Amino acid sequence: MGTQTQSNRYEYQIKLAGGTIRYVPLRSPEGESTGCVSGNDWNIDIEELEQAITPQTKMIYLNNPHNPLRKVFTRSELTAIGNLCVAHGLVLLSDEVYERIVFPSESPTSRNVPHTRVASLSPEIAAHTLTAISLAKLFNATGWRVGFIVGPEELMRPVIGTHLVLAYSSSGPAQDACVVGLREAERIDWWSTNARDVGARVGKLCHTLDKIGLTYVAPPSAWFIFIRIHNIMLPEGYKYFPLVVSHGSQDWKVCYFLVHEFGISCIPGSCFYGPENKALGEQYLRLGACKSDDGLDLAARRFERVRPYIRDI
Repeated sequence: MGTQTQSNRYEYQIKLAGGTIRYVPLRSPEGESTGCVSGNDWNIDIEELEQAITPQTKMIYLNNPHNPLRKVFTRSELTAIGNLCVAHGLVLLSDEVYERIVFPSESPTSRNVPHTRVASLSPEIAAHTLTAISLAKLFNATGWRVGFIVGPEELMRPVIGTHLVLAYSSSGPAQDACVVGLREAERIDWWSTNARDVGARVGKLCHTLDKIGLTYVAPPSAWFIFIRIHNIMLPEGYKYFPLVVSHGSQDWKVCYFLVHEFGISCIPGSCFYGPENKALGEQYLRLGACKSDDGLDLAARRFERVRPYIRDI
């Protein structure tokens, strides 16, 4: 089981292993349709989550901080989810790859919720939890493919066997670099410095969106912004690439329009939902702020050219 929104690659990985996935959606708050709200204001219904558990359920997958909403789950939310896993004998796979990129309380984009490791909540929850960490994500070096999983020996045994068959190992120099990085990051408190820097870059891009009249889910962590596209008016009769037409949804059309006409690349929001909840994502795009200051200035100039296609709300 997993929450939606979430990256669709997890669904493919589960299917590849012969499993099926059921989703429980995160719900947007009141007023979200008319203005910017924090990703932390989206909620999961714990009762709905428990009702979705069946005798065939083996695992709950949790992404915290969340992709693409950037929500940081509260301690009480995590405790409730962890206790469900204990009560029903489920494994809790906690993907915490952005744990060190939670913005400080003075962040310009969202209210602060501190990150909590699920496995730290209680010995009972820890006994059911596998925690996944990506050093490449934490050091802003996505693509290095260096990370680790921590959990009790009983749960780690099949993980180690699977890793040996599928990946075997990652680059030796990248692993050595990450060891040095971990030591230095603790010594000079680079984690806090980086979180502030990422927050400033995200804030700069959010300011660009504010200026042209686009609303979004204000991110409490990491690099991504979930933009609402309900007020982007596409030109009548615009010609789309056949693959875009086959999907038929507004988010794919807006993505194609933005990249083709303005050089702005996004991911369609429906990619983060399964078929049963796809419509929930069709009014969103995911945008990344992982650029230099010059890159963000260029993005601002390109977004300014989009302004004529944005309707006031």
